[in-house]
Amino acid sequence: MTDEERVRKIRQIQLKRKKRRRRKIILTVIMAIILVLVILFGVFYMLFEHYYSKMNFLNVGDVASDNGDSDYPDYVAPTSGVYNVLLIGVDSREDQVKGNSDVMILLSVNHNTKKIHMMSFMRDLYADIDGYGVRKLNAANNLGGPGLLMSTIEKNYGVNIDSYAAVDFFDMASIIDTLGGVDIDVQDNEVQYLNMYLDELCSLQGLNAEDYYIHSAGQTHLNGLQAVAYSRIRYAGNADFQRTQRQRDVLAQLMGKLTGASLTQMSQYADEILPHVTHNLSQSDLLSQLAGITGYKNYEIVQERIPYDDHYTSENEILIPDWDYTLPKIQEDLNS
Repeated sequence: MTDEERVRKIRQIQLKRKKRRRRKIILTVIMAIILVLVILFGVFYMLFEHYYSKMNFLNVGDVASDNGDSDYPDYVAPTSGVYNVLLIGVDSREDQVKGNSDVMILLSVNHNTKKIHMMSFMRDLYADIDGYGVRKLNAANNLGGPGLLMSTIEKNYGVNIDSYAAVDFFDMASIIDTLGGVDIDVQDNEVQYLNMYLDELCSLQGLNAEDYYIHSAGQTHLNGLQAVAYSRIRYAGNADFQRTQRQRDVLAQLMGKLTGASLTQMSQYADEILPHVTHNLSQSDLLSQLAGITGYKNYEIVQERIPYDDHYTSENEILIPDWDYTLPKIQEDLNS
């Protein structure tokens, strides 16, 4: 073998060694990345399981009416890119989801239009409830829980509802306190009624209502109990019509606080808020919504109320919508 051939062979051997070392380094880096991803995924999964386990999962079939089918049908096909959750405020003082629903707000997140719709369904609305006949809409939740309420709204008002989230008075007060309260321009004619509802709420909690009273109108920072009392006012202004506006105003502020929160704040909020919520969101649905919530701060918040002004009649204290106007208008509002 010549010296030239010997040198060439040595170089080939050295080149092979370099390639092997390079492959080992690349393989080591890949394995390290995979290990880090596995650890991160494991930590994330444990955190998510921790938060999810804090919530009160209650399938609609578990609370459905004994007189009806426990499964609620989809009366309207879901719209791609739209997620609808029914927010239910239950008039209950016994930590349960059954009871008349004082608050019924369809929170519709439309990723196509970058809008979040808050559509209130008034408690006295007409409702043909399966197994019970015509009643006020808020009776559906008392008769069959969230499942029957969801199916009643779907059947009567032509909207698809993906899931629900329910709270009672004191759950809602705790959530508002966690988020730091709300700032409300309290009107002169609202002060006495706000304090009247505080009397009841504080009595049930063994608190001195006078410590929570609002003494004058104007821009006021309300804590949880005060904000719940404010949301219950129905004797000042335009009765229950204006009450739904108060509810949406409070909810809009809470949404702003959530969507503007940092990751650290969101973690704290989740830890403290989720135990107060009863829901039927699957883990995948909840994960999907939580993952996108910080992006919602750029979405426009739009408020609506059913029935629409000047498009309803009242009979036996039940509000009967102008169906020919109302049903297409709902679809137009939610999808425009």
